[in-house]
Amino acid sequence: MGFNTILKLIFAGIILIAISCNYSQVPFGYDVVDVEITSPPDRSEFDEGVPITFSGTATTQSRTSEGTSCTVSRSIYVEAEVTSYSWHSDIDGELGTDSEISIDWLSPGSHVISFIASDNYGSSGIETINIEVIADDVLLITSLTANPNPVTAGEYSTLRANIYYTGREALSYNWITGTGTIPVSNQAEVVWIVPDDTLPGDYEISFTVTDGTLEAFAILTVTVN
Repeated sequence: MGFNTILKLIFAGIILIAISCNYSQVPFGYDVVDVEITSPPDRSEFDEGVPITFSGTATTQSRTSEGTSCTVSRSIYVEAEVTSYSWHSDIDGELGTDSEISIDWLSPGSHVISFIASDNYGSSGIETINIEVIADDVLLITSLTANPNPVTAGEYSTLRANIYYTGREALSYNWITGTGTIPVSNQAEVVWIVPDDTLPGDYEISFTVTDGTLEAFAILTVTVN
């Protein structure tokens, strides 16, 4: 083997060693943020307007390995610090930035709630739950009508109430008039009998509907010819 050949082999070996050393000297590492929602439980249900407390925990740990020369000399474990929290609803958006928050203004509907925590190394973790916010019951009188209106003295007019109600309870109705009679007053549609001697003018008839908790009231004006 010639001298030049030996020099070439030595030079190639130095290059390989340098490449190997340079590669092994590159440090590597990771950090993980573990996130848990502790309250409320997944798939919880809440009435609209009721305060809901959201609580979560987050822990994080970083590990880095450093290389010297051609070998990894040591591994060190560094406890990172959680620096920020965020709660988010897919319906209402941002909810708060503490590990525990309490709110009473979530919109009715099915929410996906996300809890996000980040550390001082820029890593973050996320956990989600589903909750349902149930809308308050609504009881409204959308219209009161009389047919005919005006009505002639001695005749009758059909009174009708249109109701909007989101609850499930049975409704009770009550019509009250100071003039004439309403033979059956506990229905949404009734008959008002106008006496023959009723003077011409406008007459007020009150209507109330209730489910035992909610109540709505309105007044219907009927003209007598």
